[in-house]
Amino acid sequence: MKILSLLVIHIVMLAWMPHFASAQEVDPNGYPSGTADNGLTEVLPEDIAPTFTKATVTKLNAIVRRSLNAIDLYDELRRDVKAAPKKHGMDQTQDALASMDAEAKSALKDMQAEVKRLEASDEIYNAVVLAGMVTFVTRVEAEIAETRKSGFKL
Repeated sequence: MKILSLLVIHIVMLAWMPHFASAQEVDPNGYPSGTADNGLTEVLPEDIAPTFTKATVTKLNAIVRRSLNAIDLYDELRRDVKAAPKKHGMDQTQDALASMDAEAKSALKDMQAEVKRLEASDEIYNAVVLAGMVTFVTRVEAEIAETRKSGFKL
């Protein structure tokens, strides 16, 4: 849960950073217009746009959550098998891994569909935040698929 909270905080920070570091006109003193002598840029409420619509962020978060659940279960399975390899039957381990793999692949497919929908729409979204979400979901799927392909070698 802490990882998810940190991920969300990181995503929100990435979403807001471009608003504070955007290019602006420069006055004769070399400061961007709307900038004080201390170099801080004034950002007004009308300068800040939402990163995603509420409906979109709800969909994207649900997809990321599914990937997070899959990788959490995967990590738990790896710890359990490493701690007591004889206790876990290979069939049981492969079945659990197949289930995680299916969930990760499903989340990746849904994320790809949502990206296509966003790109085809005129909806405003933050491409950097979206890329971070896509990268996370893609890496989860790749790690679980590779482990399953290799026969779950630790």
